Amino acid sequence: MHQVSRHPLQPKASFSRSTVARMATRSSVVALLFVSACCASCSGSTTAYTGDGRLVDHGPTAANDRYVVEAGTIDLSQRTTKTFLLKGLPSVNFVAGLQVHSAPEGNNESLRYADVEMEIKDHSGAQVVHVAGPLRNWTWSSSLHGGPSFIYERAPPDSFFLAARDAVYELTVTVRTPSSFTIPASVVLKSGGWK
Repeated sequence: MHQVSRHPLQPKASFSRSTVARMATRSSVVALLFVSACCASCSGSTTAYTGDGRLVDHGPTAANDRYVVEAGTIDLSQRTTKTFLLKGLPSVNFVAGLQVHSAPEGNNESLRYADVEMEIKDHSGAQVVHVAGPLRNWTWSSSLHGGPSFIYERAPPDSFFLAARDAVYELTVTVRTPSSFTIPASVVLKSGGWK
């Protein structure tokens, strides 16, 4: 009688179909739990933030803007003041600014002449950030692929601050000189990534 040789990597023991099915199910459950845990840590949300708007955590692998707080909107075409509560921020450096979508053709100059004041105070009333002036003097950062521009003050006194984990902050934005065109603007805080 001719004996069939086994492949060297083939196991000696054989398993019943029900045993193989149970092993596959357990492996699938373990893999699903692992993926769920990874997604929970990098899902784009953070539960500790309880201030106005929302905080998005792009995860530890984010090269830029790991944490982004979208506090709310402001109309740059009206003289107005809006105040936002920031509570539960992670203890990292943030920069506060405005995010605007591109203006209709030729109207960016009007936006650049808008004069804005931005102030952040901690729970004791101490000033953490205070910047003011025409947006043309602020730094305009935009993607190479188009999209919104992030406008912030880089020159001293700048719009950067180190958030304390348990602190409560009040962010006040005042449009002192409005733009002559309505352009959607959001009040945004951003933190760095690994870059």
